[in-house]
Amino acid sequence: AKAELAEAARLDPATATIHHAFLALAHHRDPAPEELHALRDELSALTAPEPHDDPVREPWFSAHADVLDASRTYLLGLIHTRLGNLEEAEARAAELDAPAADAPSLARAFHARDAARGIRAQIACRRGAPDEALAWLETCELSAPTHLYFSSALYGRLHERCLRAELLARLGRDAEAESWYAALEDSPHCAPYLALAH
Repeated sequence: AKAELAEAARLDPATATIHHAFLALAHHRDPAPEELHALRDELSALTAPEPHDDPVREPWFSAHADVLDASRTYLLGLIHTRLGNLEEAEARAAELDAPAADAPSLARAFHARDAARGIRAQIACRRGAPDEALAWLETCELSAPTHLYFSSALYGRLHERCLRAELLARLGRDAEAESWYAALEDSPHCAPYLALAH
């Protein structure tokens, strides 16, 4: 995947960087601090393109273009959480509250709101508060339009859905956990979590 992303970066460095970080932060991975620092620096240097509305764009290649900025902020929040910088992580969640409130499209607003909730759920986990983390995840709307959900990995909230399944299992709510693990098989972007779900 890293080799393919390196090739993709020659054509679209912003999208490749976002997806590299997205894959690197899957729950079953435990990146070393050096990898997390490198990802943080790469994302921090990234200038995401300005969101725009163009009805003729091909959705399979551009569906995620309008949320690259929010996704960058979200991924930085996850990285700070992994590094134990919880105040920095909360600051990234707070950054997402503004576009969630006044995003020009509903899809962007849903994405930003759920991204902020995902960061706060991870912070709660890091603080040893699984019930609080689950409460944050239960507020996720998961409301992306179907064509965006299927054409971009960034709308599917895969990290949050997997974490919700893990927390339910940890809390002894096995039937609910199985349902959420099974749901990880419902999109072409779930491949990084299929083995874990099985």
